[in-house]
Amino acid sequence: MRRAKRGFTLIELLVVIAIIAILIALLLPAVQQAREAARRTQCRNHLKQLALALHNYHDSHSVLPAGIYSGMWESQTSIVYAGSNKGLLGSCWMQHVLPYIDQSPFYNKMSPFFAAGGGQDVYRVPERYTVVPVFCCPSDPSTPTESHDGFQGNYLAFTGSTEFGTYGDSSTNTKCGENMNGMFYAMSRTRIRDVSDGTSNTMMLSECVVRGTGDRNSPNRSWDAGVYWNGFWGLPLVCASETPNTTVTDRVYQCRSTTWRNAPCESIGGSGTNARIMARSYHEGGVMVVMADGAVRFVSENLSLATWRGLASRAGSEALGDF
Repeated sequence: MRRAKRGFTLIELLVVIAIIAILIALLLPAVQQAREAARRTQCRNHLKQLALALHNYHDSHSVLPAGIYSGMWESQTSIVYAGSNKGLLGSCWMQHVLPYIDQSPFYNKMSPFFAAGGGQDVYRVPERYTVVPVFCCPSDPSTPTESHDGFQGNYLAFTGSTEFGTYGDSSTNTKCGENMNGMFYAMSRTRIRDVSDGTSNTMMLSECVVRGTGDRNSPNRSWDAGVYWNGFWGLPLVCASETPNTTVTDRVYQCRSTTWRNAPCESIGGSGTNARIMARSYHEGGVMVVMADGAVRFVSENLSLATWRGLASRAGSEALGDF
């Protein structure tokens, strides 16, 4: 007589499934950590490219680009245009380093907007929605994305240790974000020799969290961190008024989300409240920064506030702790 083939019992099947589940539970965090390590390395490489671009710009022009080529919504009659090598209205450091990151054809498409006499706003450039991957951190799931004013990314330039100030009123010529103590601000013209604190002790760039994906056709307009094509609200800039990844809210003209996880935001419009954007990232424990000497460093979110603010100023002679 033939013997019947014996199959798995229910108990054995459940044991096998349990073992597989345990193995997956053990392996999945390791896979995620490996992927994040790769994304973090790519983020570091992007910032290094931008650091080299800024230094090459400085070598060519003997000055760094302005943080933004306008005031923060001041009367535009005071702005000098490209006839004095100032750039197009509302542009920022991002557009002016494009030729130094192999984006010269893209930059050249903006040349009509640089005409002497100016009067052109950067958010009217037809190519403003073009994605430039080097400005995006792959750890941020929201980027690359866009706002109604153009491409939006993760890397911002430091204004210094204080908040931006209150947004101005175009009717009264009130100014905001000018003459700050960092390397980039409204209409800044910083040279490397101006960094008396030392280039290895002064920050140039850091990261921001993009609060969700945007749509150029959305009726809900947003002027939020990382929008490079409308400098009037200081959106390509970051300050060190609070430590990295702080729970304190950013304050911008119009948040895309006010309750974004780990990146709270407050929409202030023209209310007279101080504007500010803080350094934030999806990297565990801190943010990437670019120092004025071009080095890319990872700075802990547990750094003392005094040291963090000291690193953001270019000539404050602060006594810095370890970082």
